[in-house]
Amino acid sequence: MPASRWKHELLAGLLGRTPLMYVLFTSTIWVLWRRVVAQSRELQHAKRLLMRAEREARKQRHLAREAENEITVAAVGQQEAERWMAALREKLAAATARMRESASLAESKELECEALREQVDD
Repeated sequence: MPASRWKHELLAGLLGRTPLMYVLFTSTIWVLWRRVVAQSRELQHAKRLLMRAEREARKQRHLAREAENEITVAAVGQQEAERWMAALREKLAAATARMRESASLAESKELECEALREQVDD
């Protein structure tokens, strides 16, 4: 007796050997089994989609953190550049003031020299 034949005979015996009942019972079980398999496949597919979405969400969070860090670094760099610019402006103002003083002093020395030349020429 083939391996599956005894199962069919046992099932037929349990159902009272009514071929119609046997066919209905086995077809119902087959339909239910196909539904279970289909739902299992759908569930596996949904799990894969969920894992992919979670992976993508982690990736997006990581990219957002990197962007925040870059923005922070840029803001700190901008503040430092502004401090440097302020210091350079102060140095430029001081150098300009010294240059004006030097020009004024040179002009006064030139006037003194002219005055001395005039005295020497007289």
